[in-house]
Amino acid sequence: MKHYVLLFCDPGIDDAMAIMLAIMHPQIELVGIVTSYGNVTKNQSTINAEYILKVAGMSHIPVIPAAFRSFSAFEEVSYPEIHGVAGLGSIVPEHHFPGNRLGFDTIRSILTTYNRQLTIIELGRMTALASAFNLYENEFSQVKNVFIMGGAFFIPGNRTPVAEANVYGDSVSARFIFRFLQTTIAPLNVTSQAIITPPLIQRLTSHPTFGSTIQAILSVYIKYYQEKHPQLSGPPIHDIVPLLIMVNPSLATYVSRNIEVITMGEATGMTVIDLRPDSPIGQQKIAWTINQKQLLQDYENAMFGFYAGG
Repeated sequence: MKHYVLLFCDPGIDDAMAIMLAIMHPQIELVGIVTSYGNVTKNQSTINAEYILKVAGMSHIPVIPAAFRSFSAFEEVSYPEIHGVAGLGSIVPEHHFPGNRLGFDTIRSILTTYNRQLTIIELGRMTALASAFNLYENEFSQVKNVFIMGGAFFIPGNRTPVAEANVYGDSVSARFIFRFLQTTIAPLNVTSQAIITPPLIQRLTSHPTFGSTIQAILSVYIKYYQEKHPQLSGPPIHDIVPLLIMVNPSLATYVSRNIEVITMGEATGMTVIDLRPDSPIGQQKIAWTINQKQLLQDYENAMFGFYAGG
């Protein structure tokens, strides 16, 4: 079964790894990349997406620059200590890579072209997704699925003690999306288990197309996690999870609840659900547990699926 994917992202290391997965997965056809601020600026995330497509020989795929900042009432910061100076580890792509850079209305064209065959995957702040949904409500009603990497439920956040970075980065847009759009969520509860161990890293850095790029991209990321989280066997690549559970939903178990997002005060970005026994079923499908071993096996198989012996 082929999955046609429009990817919203802010590359960023794990976003870049997700783009590579989308390109390599035999069951995914990447039909466009929408780039915004987040891990880096909008301009840099656009260049980074174009760079990955150039390495893959896929520069025909549309890249759509979108949001340059949050709708929330504060400035977001970048994370060079995690993602590197330009968001791709030791790689610094400083200029535009000629390809298929198109305007925001291209999102509408993609929605109408692929219709019920299209899956939208959001890996970053939800500003651009909220804007597109607000403008193209009728077209969104025809989309097959929407997957989101974001949120943290009853566990510590990675941006504040209670908030995951994507939701915190634009809590207003996240609240809008969760209020009005039916989605499948991959929160930190499951994405933190997408840990790439040294043997898998060694395998990925031998990839025929992306090996040297992955090695350079992961250099800063691995060092950060070794210093800050030495208890982990490797760095988590959060953004590969929505793509993998899209293709293989049985990787996870799910709960369906409505999600509330706190948009003010010290708890800004916190995602709240009601898990009491008599609480109602809601419109958001939340991945709750995940088969870590099978997830990583699916990831490796997908990355090497086009190669003999892979």
